[in-house]
Amino acid sequence: MIRPVLILLLCACSAAPTAAETWSQNMSTAVREGNQLGQLDLWRKRHQAASGLDPVALVGLGRALAQQGQLDVALRVLAAGDRRLGGRSGPVALELGRTERLLGQVVRAVAAFERATVAPDRPGGAWYELARAQLEAGLNDEAAKSAVRAAREAPHSVESLDLLIGCTALTGDTEQEYAGLVRRMGLGGMDVPGLLRLAQLGIGSEAQGPRDEERAWAALRRAVGKDPQSVQANRMLGQVIAGRGEHIQAVRYFERAAELDPGNRVLMLELAGCLRSAGQEERADQMQRHAETLLGPND
Repeated sequence: MIRPVLILLLCACSAAPTAAETWSQNMSTAVREGNQLGQLDLWRKRHQAASGLDPVALVGLGRALAQQGQLDVALRVLAAGDRRLGGRSGPVALELGRTERLLGQVVRAVAAFERATVAPDRPGGAWYELARAQLEAGLNDEAAKSAVRAAREAPHSVESLDLLIGCTALTGDTEQEYAGLVRRMGLGGMDVPGLLRLAQLGIGSEAQGPRDEERAWAALRRAVGKDPQSVQANRMLGQVIAGRGEHIQAVRYFERAAELDPGNRVLMLELAGCLRSAGQEERADQMQRHAETLLGPND
């Protein structure tokens, strides 16, 4: 018969937390308490225990060092670990690239991010970071291609879509830019310049269809709602509504734009034309005469 004391000892042994569990508990406590030095010490101990061969510990240590402002030390640790791992860890390459970028080593960062995108364990955000670094390095065409991949990888990421829009605007790829703007508007919170650009591309597209017109309409209404003082938003909304044959409704927006920019001759002529189409001949004549007293853009 097993003695009660032995049973208690066996139970105590089986209930003792493992080293990994203890480390996790200590890290949770350090994070909860905002103890960054404690986190740094825990990551360093885990890194040393793994002889530098644990990618998770390596990335954690690099980030903890960076948080302490020790970017140079973080770079040395990450670079050494990257070499020790044969450059095969995607997460380590990603963190190395981020650190190099923070230190202004953009070309080296691009190379690290490129390795991260093709690694078997490619981490999320690798294409996004690569596009940002390529953009900073002046590699606009490459950045646009990487931004497309980043947006495909994270289709609901505001940051990825904003980057895609910015990169494709620089390269003149209006098709990809427009697609990015449409998806970005669907996520909400889009600024007025972005809404105006979406409307501009939708209206100006050679292959414009009913959906493009509706998107332009929706984008301009949002723009006017966000910034009622925007001359361009009111004017463009007036143009879209007039294009639908609803001239009486369009007059309201042309008039608002004219109030905000009373010296714009072209805008006054547009308002006169809209008034005439709305059947308001007398007001149209008055606006026409007023417009003729203003200087045009080439006068």
